[in-house]
Amino acid sequence: MAPRKNQSANKQQEILEKYLRESGEDFTTNIRDNVNWATGDEVASLKKPTTMDYFREIRNKTTSPISEEIIVIEENQNALNLIFRNALNIRDMGNPLYGEENKSNRKNLSLNIAKAEPSKNKVCVIYGGDLLGTEWELKRLNNAKIITQDIHGDLITLREVASEVLGDDAVEGVTNPNIIRKALFFALGEKVKVLRRDIKYVLSHNVDVYLINGAQEEKINKYFKINVLKTVIQEINHPRLHLIEGVNTVVNVAKVTKGNNRRYATIGFLTNNSISKARQGQQSVAGVKLNSGENNADVVFVTNTNVAGKKGVNQYYVSGESTYITMAQKKMPLLSPKHYNTFSLRIPKSHEITVIEGHNMPIPVQLEKDVYDEFVRQELIKQQIAKNLQAQLDGITKPAHTADPVKTVQYFKSRYKSTSTAVSEEPVETVENQTQVDVASVQQDVEPKNVTIVPTDDGMGEM
Repeated sequence: MAPRKNQSANKQQEILEKYLRESGEDFTTNIRDNVNWATGDEVASLKKPTTMDYFREIRNKTTSPISEEIIVIEENQNALNLIFRNALNIRDMGNPLYGEENKSNRKNLSLNIAKAEPSKNKVCVIYGGDLLGTEWELKRLNNAKIITQDIHGDLITLREVASEVLGDDAVEGVTNPNIIRKALFFALGEKVKVLRRDIKYVLSHNVDVYLINGAQEEKINKYFKINVLKTVIQEINHPRLHLIEGVNTVVNVAKVTKGNNRRYATIGFLTNNSISKARQGQQSVAGVKLNSGENNADVVFVTNTNVAGKKGVNQYYVSGESTYITMAQKKMPLLSPKHYNTFSLRIPKSHEITVIEGHNMPIPVQLEKDVYDEFVRQELIKQQIAKNLQAQLDGITKPAHTADPVKTVQYFKSRYKSTSTAVSEEPVETVENQTQVDVASVQQDVEPKNVTIVPTDDGMGEM
């Protein structure tokens, strides 16, 4: 650890104690189960692990690419409506949660849930990773700014209220410090506390909630050797709260139909993308394959990128809740895209998903509808003309008794042979023969003939 300015004998230990205390021993789990935070005496008493300890640990670290969770759309529910909440960056000052101060983010969330109509549809709120921010590390406490707050006026008001309620004798011992000094640092414990409060607010709307790790949560888990989202679920302990393991996973969706029959489809989630250095649109799309990998689900949702929108045949890049997009250092931050985080999914048949961007079918403009209807009519006409022409061609070129391609070839071959034989039986004059005939005729016209003169009665000779 780098030496600190104004280092005293116990300063380092005081900072570590403050960091561990505020990082959430009371909110997450015993994060001291880590050699980094254990005392010297505890490290000295540690025993050597066995081979079975190794095998048990690596089994626990294995994550299946197919989630154990199954989202079921009941028979009386029309669609699966998804509302994404990702890139919250809770209590980060560098890139805070958008709209937290005026609670506009909660108003927008409640409005989206109301539009999703939980009474008619299966509604799920997906916490798609990057929830707890990045400013929880020890180095942030080392460099935290110390702020001061003058509370003299606040305490005077508090004493007056207490005097009226409890009497003057009860408040005589209250001291009145004018200034409080604070280290401007929000550790993991405070972040987890805010996340729990946010999840409980969503659960109060009678919807299902799914938590997924992002790059931020994966870093926290490795740093403290915990599963931070699992501890959140265990503390809240609600039947409609679920955990989807991994950062590249596939979730099965089942639509219940009449007779308790089911149609099945798959939804993929790619959440490990905030570590990418790609800033532009197409670069971010390429960065997803590098950081999260491929996902072969029927429809795939990508979170925690710098872009938002449909970027493939079945890939949807979801907007986040952070104020700014992720920028390179010393660059002017830009506001992140918003309001592309609600989707309505229908399953007409197995492994086929219809995705509506938003919760309701768009209302068509009449002119656009007329243009589209005419386009469809013209396409149908083209298809029918092509079908008729193909039928005529088949009637001419294919034998009527079979459509076997081998017999069709034999038919063409036999017909070609018969035509060739019929033509070959007729005499054909070659150029050479024709030339000889022409020369002979010319010679006959030019060469003199032998003439015999026979006398006649009139004295004239006859040739």
